[in-house]
Amino acid sequence: MNRIISFTIMVIFTSLLFGANAQTESDLLGIFGDKATKLQGKKLRYREVLTAPQDTAQPILVIYLHGGSGGGSDNKKQMMSPAVGKIYDYLNGNNIKAYYLVPQCPGNASWNGDAPRQRNRGGRPSPGERRPREPQQCEAYNKYVKALADYYVREFGVDSTRIYVFGI
Repeated sequence: MNRIISFTIMVIFTSLLFGANAQTESDLLGIFGDKATKLQGKKLRYREVLTAPQDTAQPILVIYLHGGSGGGSDNKKQMMSPAVGKIYDYLNGNNIKAYYLVPQCPGNASWNGDAPRQRNRGGRPSPGERRPREPQQCEAYNKYVKALADYYVREFGVDSTRIYVFGI
């Protein structure tokens, strides 16, 4: 737990210290490979990069989960978040051997199962509506993220004690 907190603090500090990304979205699309894996019967599209591949250490796994605006099916929109580049800069700049994954949740789903914001509206009533709306539900993709992490531990020898998941 202390490692997770320390790593998180370092990423936040690095983000504040260096300001804007060194890479543009286009740069990141060229650095990260376009991947898709079938997990539990669902195709999950994601971007992948291995930082410090020459290092002989066991790799760690870093997963970044985009916010609502990164959803879709193009496997590109999730890369627009400035955090994607900042985390990459940190891992690469510190020669940390890591599989860094940025999956894309489909537009009609979410990581936790809450309907996308534009349909859910946080449960607030519309003007003239007397009762708050119940939050709508959709398919939760967090189970596919867990399956993706398990896949990388099994197939690529990722250290199962050093899996870090970030998101907005």
